[in-house]
Amino acid sequence: MSKSNSTSEPLFPSSYPEYVYNFAYGANLQPKVLSGRRKIQPIESIPGILEGWQLMFDLRGIPAVEPCFGNIKENPDAEIHGVLHKMTSKEFKHLLATEGGSGVRFTHLE
Repeated sequence: MSKSNSTSEPLFPSSYPEYVYNFAYGANLQPKVLSGRRKIQPIESIPGILEGWQLMFDLRGIPAVEPCFGNIKENPDAEIHGVLHKMTSKEFKHLLATEGGSGVRFTHLE
């Protein structure tokens, strides 16, 4: 997958298509987190590579519990391996609501 269009959107845009793909690169790779804790059952899950992005652990976490959280930043020389989960827009909104943390932002790529 390559980045062709990137825009920062509000956390809850006014509308989504019926289905969306979410690129998982951290805890949401684990079925016990995505379908267990978050109660999201992907319609389809396929391996993916996000070119031009780098995995970072630079988001402040919870001391003594989770010292930092994963994050991704643009880097033209990097790539991230993960999973594309196809889900309903309702499930995606639920995913956004359960991500938590301050400064959570999603970038829409086409």
